Order: sequence, then structure tokens, then C-alpha cells
Amino acid sequence: MLKVTTDVINTAKVDDVETTIRKIVPAGLDYAVDSIGYGPLITDLLHSLGTDGKLYLIGIAGKLDLTGMDIISESKQIIGLIEGDAIPQLFIPKLIKYFKKGKFPVNKLMKFYSFDQVNQAFDDFTSGKVIKPVITFE
Repeated sequence: MLKVTTDVINTAKVDDVETTIRKIVPAGLDYAVDSIGYGPLITDLLHSLGTDGKLYLIGIAGKLDLTGMDIISESKQIIGLIEGDAIPQLFIPKLIKYFKKGKFPVNKLMKFYSFDQVNQAFDDFTSGKVIKPVITFE
């Protein structure tokens, strides 16, 4: 039987993400999905996986600090996803429909920055002030 946990961890308020996750799921996660792309968080999620755990990455910014033992020692997998492996012709119209119904508040996740604000965008992203900074070229 698949057990799903919906606990939320605010990484700005905990010192050790892996320990916090292991308190909730002592044997480690079977699956984790990262859509932020922040290297240190991806590493924490990988370490939080149990044996045969799978980490799905939707995006990545910068480099990952991993060793082979992070993956090989417990048969963990890192899997890249593009649009969740969805069929764009079907998935994008569905997202637009959800957005119009107020069920997919993508506008609350994004903040737009002009190119000369790129440093501010990066600072806001790393501090957690914004989830998806978008740089515009005008």
C-alpha cells in the first residue's frame, strides 16, 4: 500500500532538511520532486531518499555537489523531467484551464525582473522570497 505524506517543510525555518524529513519518514522517501532547482536542496532531498528512492528534477540552477556513493550505495535514482513527461498539446491547455478557474495560481509563484535587476532576482530566489524569478529583456 502506498502511503502519501503531505507534510510541508519550510527550508528557511529548519537547519537540517534531511533530519527533518527523516523525523517524518524514518526509512526515507520513496519519491521526491524538486521544481526549484536549488543545488543544496536537491542534495538534501537525495540524502533523504530511502533505498531505491527516486528524485525527480524539473529544473536545476548551478551545479550539484554529489558523490557516487550518494546514489550507488542505496540504488537511488535521479530522473530529469520535462513538463512532467506530459504531452504538451494536452497538458498546456489543461494548465490554462486550471489557471482560469483559479486552481493553478502560477502568477503567485512568479515575479518579473528586468535584466538590470538580475542580481536582485537571484538574491530573492536564494532567500526564498520568490519561487520563480523571471528575467525580462526589454
